[in-house]
Amino acid sequence: MINFTAELANLVGWGPLRTDLPGGGWRFDRFEINVPKHKIEIVQRESALRSRSDLRGTLIATSRVTVTNVAQYGEGESIVTDLSFLLSFAQSSLIVPFNFRFQGEGHSYSTSGFVGAWRPPFDCSLNAELTNFVQRAWEPFRRLKDTRSLPSLIHLIAHADNGNLIELKLLQVIVCLENVKAYWALSEGGKYGIQENSQGEFVQGGRRVGFERLLFHALRDAGMQGPNHAKWSRIKKVRNAIIHRGVIPPTSKSAQDVFGAGTSPDAVYGKMLEVIEDCHDVLREFLLRLLAYKGPFHPYSVPSGRGRPSQM
Repeated sequence: MINFTAELANLVGWGPLRTDLPGGGWRFDRFEINVPKHKIEIVQRESALRSRSDLRGTLIATSRVTVTNVAQYGEGESIVTDLSFLLSFAQSSLIVPFNFRFQGEGHSYSTSGFVGAWRPPFDCSLNAELTNFVQRAWEPFRRLKDTRSLPSLIHLIAHADNGNLIELKLLQVIVCLENVKAYWALSEGGKYGIQENSQGEFVQGGRRVGFERLLFHALRDAGMQGPNHAKWSRIKKVRNAIIHRGVIPPTSKSAQDVFGAGTSPDAVYGKMLEVIEDCHDVLREFLLRLLAYKGPFHPYSVPSGRGRPSQM
């Protein structure tokens, strides 16, 4: 069996392992990730060993990947592609593979993506955490990625945290929650008598099952309770307002209904940010639990540098 190689864009930061340089000196620029049947080595380019704030929003080639024990080209491409999804979630970026090479065969697809790393679940200065996450999440991700639409969900989450107007951020993070409930219903709903009808609605005993109930089913199956009643009520109201109105003007009756009577126009923006944080916290915990992760992580609402990590 021969090694498969590829490159990654947008994986920023130092690795936990050291490389001794030919001319003397050294740098921490390597990851070794062990998954069933394969060892994955990632070597960072020098251009990737910079502050993520300097690179945020850019597309930059950062890494070379080598995968051992690969039997055929398609196997290697699948491994590197799945690796890129898990790394994307771990760094809150859109990390993408390109320039695949195996036994003289190669493909260099055009690609797009971006460095994010705004509020990642793992401290980007402690990349042993990243290795631990990928190794723990590898088999659950590969088992569930199609039925639970995990690649699409990870892409949606990355885009929901990458700039844009606040209403678009709200819409994007709500679409992520819609993804969670829909693909839970499609893959697991049958256990509860929930089916998709010919109009694409989810029904149980002939009656439509709504967004909230489906989402809470998905969260409970992952071992979660979801946000408390007050937070959840606000998430639902924001969802409905954004879907039906597109924006929530700070001086509107809609803003008063969503955020409470007496909320000043100046406070509405901050309230919207709180809803975004609440949604991201739900999504982050859901994915970590679904992927059987055990260890420290940062909730979106308590990013690295602002408080101690939580423990899964």
